Parts: sequence; C-alpha cells; structure tokens
Amino acid sequence: MGADDAVAFLLCLQQPQLDILAVTAVHGNSHVDQVCVNVATCLRNMERDIPIYKGCSQGLLRPWAQGTWPGHGSDGLGDSKSLFRDNIASPQKEHAAMAIVNLVRANPNEVELLVIGPCTNVALALKLDPELPNLIKKIWVMGGTSEGKGNIVCASEFNFHCDPEAANIMFKAFEVDKSVEPKLTLYPWEQCCNHSLSWDFFDGLVGRKDKPATLAGFVLGEVAGAIERTTRILGKDSFYSEEQNAKFQFIACDSFAAAVMIDDSITKEIQTLHITVETAGNLTAGTTVIDWYERHSENRNCRLVLDLD
Repeated sequence: MGADDAVAFLLCLQQPQLDILAVTAVHGNSHVDQVCVNVATCLRNMERDIPIYKGCSQGLLRPWAQGTWPGHGSDGLGDSKSLFRDNIASPQKEHAAMAIVNLVRANPNEVELLVIGPCTNVALALKLDPELPNLIKKIWVMGGTSEGKGNIVCASEFNFHCDPEAANIMFKAFEVDKSVEPKLTLYPWEQCCNHSLSWDFFDGLVGRKDKPATLAGFVLGEVAGAIERTTRILGKDSFYSEEQNAKFQFIACDSFAAAVMIDDSITKEIQTLHITVETAGNLTAGTTVIDWYERHSENRNCRLVLDLD
C-alpha cells in the first residue's frame, strides 16, 4: 500500500453502503509485509475491523520492483508521526488468493473486486479457480494506460509493469462475446492526470481553511503528507518542476477507480474494447495494448474509462 492506495482505501471506508469483506495485500510501492502493516494502521486509525489477507511478495515471474516515487514516503504511508501504530491487527493465516476464491465462492455474483495494485493475487486466484470470472459480479482496476504515457517506464504504468503476466492473465480471464458487457472496468493512468484535484479541494478534505475537522480528514492529511511535500511544496523534497506542480496538483490515482466503483454514473465516456498486456518487450513490459478498431480480437474484455464528470 502506497499513499494513493491509502487515500482510495479511506474513500471506501467512508461509504456506508459498501460491505467490505476483506483487504488483500500485495507487493507494490511497499513490500507486502509493510502493506499489511499499512492496511492495519489505516483500519486502527479509522476505528474499523476488517480482515486482512497477505498475498504475493513478488510478481508471478518477476522479483518485487519497489516503487521509488518519494510521494509515498519510506513506509508507504507518508512517514506520518501522528498516526496510531499500536495494537494493529495481524493478517489472517489464509493466503490472499485463496481468500478471494473462498469469498467469491461463498457469495456468488455478489462480490466486486477493487484492484489498485499489481494484479498478482487476482491472477493467482483466477488460476486456482478458472470458474471465478463467472462468479465475480464486477472488477474495477486502476492501472495501465490509454495513451501509452507510462509513469514508471516510457510506455508502462507502475501496477501493470510490476507484474505484466498477472495483468495479462486477468484480462484474458474476463473475455466475453462482443454482445455482452464486460465485467472489468479499467481506470488508466492518463485519466488520473487529467482529473487531478486542486490543493484547495484537498485542504477542505483535511479540515483546513475553516473546514470542519474529521477523523477521515486527519488520517488523509497524514497518509498524503509525503505526496504534499513532493508535489505541492517546492524545495528539497519536490519531485516535479514548478510548472508540473501547478498543472497536476493532487493526483489521487487509485481514488478515481474507487469513485467509479462507488458511483459508475460519474463517468462521461467509456469505450468497450479488447485489451492485452505486453509481457515480452524489453522496453515495453506492462504496456497496455488496446484494440481500438476491433480488428484483431473476436471478443471484448474491458470497459475503458476515458473521461469523468
């Protein structure tokens, strides 16, 4: 769990209509052990009790590719000094992939998955139980690109680049006939940049500028602290130029996928397409390959979000 994952998690925790059955941890911006700690820390501070399942510590065929963006902080939670870190929950004994299989099997056509990290746990679950795509209600994914503008290498987004094989397995598993709407919705990296939130809006969320203070706002301000230091405040911690800081402001990547899951009506443009993920390229591993003109595939597998209200 990196800082933007935590922001999305906080958004979900604030939705009383969501029945969150579990949180599954995977490698990504932090080691999977640290991810479990970060999830438990968020739950401790939000006064919630939800089972945590530890998953894969690396990709299916690739070693862990630790994120290097300083906006996550060294611990993935912004290096907060104010969050409660005592008495946090430990992960369940069951592996995350098996937990996905068992929870879906126990609740057929009711469970929706929100995938905001590398797809390794999901791919492993799909291999353990090939019938799973028929039993999952919907799956919402933040990852990949719609315009080939990578954020970790030139053409690949971080989540897919960490485990291209897993992402490709996931897309293949959810292929359907063109007459059927796919269950998988993808929110790509470029749309995160196109819909960045203003820092004034962020200030309101965290209880600044005469806005009321809330528990969620306090936790948000803490986990996003390194994002703010990295992308808002020019100085030794700044990752971007002044022009870039002004253009993008607060990019809450995973929160957009969570928001679309919570209320699909906020989308303005969605295209139903077929997507594969490049697994073999030396320069393009993890690249999202989109059949825009539907000339190379007989099926579809994705609702690709291209604009929000």
